[in-house]
Amino acid sequence: MALNRNQQIEALEEKKRQIENRILRLRNLESAQKRKLETRRKILAGAWVLHRGDQDPEFHKHLLQGLDEFLIHNRDRALFDLPPKRGT
Repeated sequence: MALNRNQQIEALEEKKRQIENRILRLRNLESAQKRKLETRRKILAGAWVLHRGDQDPEFHKHLLQGLDEFLIHNRDRALFDLPPKRGT
């Protein structure tokens, strides 16, 4: 009878592991979907900002000033033709 109980316990523990793995996969899928949506939001917002900058010289000026303060990595600054910062 003890062997039967041990087998039942092992079977239940295996089912538990399977369920935990399924839960983890679903959570990972949900997180990935949220990241994709956030990335899409950033791309669309950035596209609007760049479009607005192309249409409005004053906005473009403020945009570049803001980017000059915000961007610290030279590879990012180069995308907007901003001068490199020292030490980055």
